[in-house]
Amino acid sequence: MTQKSFHTIWLFIFNASLIILTPFIRGPGNYLAFTLIFLGTNILILSFLWQVIEQGVLKISASPLSIVSFLFLAVIALSYLFTINPPSTRYGFFTMASVIINGAFLSFVSCNRLLKPEGLSYKGVTQGFSLEGRPLISEQRLWQGLCAVLGIAVSAFSLFALYQYITGRSDFEGRAQAAFVTPNSFAGYLLLTMPVLMWLYLAAKRNAIIFFLLNMLAFAALLATGTGGRWILLAAAVGTALLLFWLFASPARKRLVLLAIGFLAVLLIFFAPIGNGKVSLSPKPAELSGSTQDRLNIWRSTWEVIQGHPIRGVGFWSFHTIYSKYKNQIYQNVEHYFSHNDYLQLWAELGLIGVGVFLILIYLYFREGFRCLKVGAGLKPAPTDRIMLLSTMIGAFLMLIHTISDFDLYIPAVLFIFWGYIAYTSSTARVLGLCNPPHQNFWCGGKTKVIDFNSFRIFTLLGKKKLYIITAGIFAFLCFWVSDPYLAGLYNARGRVSLGKGEYEKAVKFFSKAVELDPIDDSYHFNLGIALAKYSSDPLILKKAEEEMTKAQSLSPYRSDLYFNMAVFYRTFYLKEKGDAAVEMLKKARELDPVDMSITYNLGVLYLEMKRYKNAIDEFKKYLKEKPDDGEAHIEISEAYRMNKEYDSALKEIDWLLNKNGNNNYAHFLKANILQDIGQYDDAHKEYRLALREKGKEGDVWYAIGLLSLKQNKPQEAEAAFRKAVDYRSLDQKEKRD
Repeated sequence: MTQKSFHTIWLFIFNASLIILTPFIRGPGNYLAFTLIFLGTNILILSFLWQVIEQGVLKISASPLSIVSFLFLAVIALSYLFTINPPSTRYGFFTMASVIINGAFLSFVSCNRLLKPEGLSYKGVTQGFSLEGRPLISEQRLWQGLCAVLGIAVSAFSLFALYQYITGRSDFEGRAQAAFVTPNSFAGYLLLTMPVLMWLYLAAKRNAIIFFLLNMLAFAALLATGTGGRWILLAAAVGTALLLFWLFASPARKRLVLLAIGFLAVLLIFFAPIGNGKVSLSPKPAELSGSTQDRLNIWRSTWEVIQGHPIRGVGFWSFHTIYSKYKNQIYQNVEHYFSHNDYLQLWAELGLIGVGVFLILIYLYFREGFRCLKVGAGLKPAPTDRIMLLSTMIGAFLMLIHTISDFDLYIPAVLFIFWGYIAYTSSTARVLGLCNPPHQNFWCGGKTKVIDFNSFRIFTLLGKKKLYIITAGIFAFLCFWVSDPYLAGLYNARGRVSLGKGEYEKAVKFFSKAVELDPIDDSYHFNLGIALAKYSSDPLILKKAEEEMTKAQSLSPYRSDLYFNMAVFYRTFYLKEKGDAAVEMLKKARELDPVDMSITYNLGVLYLEMKRYKNAIDEFKKYLKEKPDDGEAHIEISEAYRMNKEYDSALKEIDWLLNKNGNNNYAHFLKANILQDIGQYDDAHKEYRLALREKGKEGDVWYAIGLLSLKQNKPQEAEAAFRKAVDYRSLDQKEKRD
């Protein structure tokens, strides 16, 4: 097998695997998937290099699409220099690098046309090319094979989605998602890929009925993703695809009519009553307006991020890190990892330059595609290949519209297929340009540069064998290097398990190894700091723990949880020495995540422990304004009022608790303490007696009664109370031992 053959075969295997497996990647933190994908890309690069070494010649075609694609990748790489979340940006860069490099290899796959050396004549673009009066025959086995794999994958996921929809076994009630994170993500995937299924049907000479049924299956799955009124938008998108096929693929109009009738029949089945009319497949009703409002709220927050970083952005795939600082107050317990508008998110992450380069890329993609369609109109029997190109362009168009309200371009399955479409268009443009001798590369818009390595002395001195060894060594180094984040993730996971079990020494070892393998991941440094703090109270070890936590903050300065946990660390180990630093940490955490009211609550608790009672009261008031029914907060503010000698306010808070639940024995205990402070001893005794109803707390209550009796100058009653306190505490300890 020649290097060229191996390269083409591996290119097919790699992309077929991506088509099948990437829909199962459910989140950006999947380092195993990231590692395998990049290792597969490395094999492509090595195969290509060995092919170049074997031939001694390198051909570089610089088309606008390839240049802008790599320019976009360069912008992403530059964003790493100022990103607010290095691990996320690194993950995003290598994922996008795999996508673009793979797309570059795909775009250079020759769509070879079977031409004999003699008899080739050029008759002009509008008249097409001919060979002795016979039409040119197109061979696109790689692309057609990948389209077949895509058709099988889409059909399988559609079948799975309908199973979810009918049985109700989706994570989203009344909606299908297949293997994707959300139904909307699956809808974007279907809009991108369904036109290829349509092409398979329109181009089929045999078994057309099978492809017809697969289209119906995919359309039904698409409807199953839409809740309530969204099915209208999804059906309109498919209608748009049919219209575009009608306009640009006139030879297939008869089959398009049948396809449209089939889609309409599926739509009617979804809304037709079944049985006695009590059952219907129609999409379940939903709060469409509410979801639209959610999108608008997220977009407003994203715009605030953009206003703060308009030119350079916050770093690729780092939007989720800073979003909490700007998100709407109504989302106190809701996390949004994406902007639900990829154009706004790209602007927020890559700045105006980054989103501008991407939009230029989209413009060039469709420009090249339309030029290829124009040239292809003069080729025979080009309609089949022309419809294939048209199907990819329609799918890309629908997805790019859909992603205005979603995050399709951050889904690996969509990303690889979309860049595959770009590669196919670039490949087709290159071939059409090369087939046009008088205007070579006219439609490609670029030039092909040939580098003869035999003209370089170092190439001939080293020889092919040594070059094979050198490139293999570089490949091995890259494999080990790119695997480090995945291995670090495994050590980190084991460390977290050990930390949960209380095996702190093991946790320290695992987290230390994770930090060694991946020193730019803030989470690993912080986990190591936590483990060190729990492992020992030795001042030197605690100092090391603080250094690791500080390192985590420097790596990711916009993560509010890092500041929050650092405050907990200071509060636990250095309250006297660094109480003020803990306060500043909580204030910084609240600045970064003003919606999280638990930060305000903990700030109040910290002030209370530092005996800054007025500050504590102010914080608890802010918290109770948002969470008025939180009983624990009423208890804490009552204690702050009591310590600040605002007894009426303290009693008011306790009475609120007792009005909510008169059997709250702990509230009776607290009320007794307040009454004792203001000298109402008899009333305090009554409250203590009520507090005795709480099992397990009798020792504490009897001890308080003893102290109260001493204040009342009743030594005998005090002695009896203390004895009961000792008896109950001894009983509690015995029960704990048993």
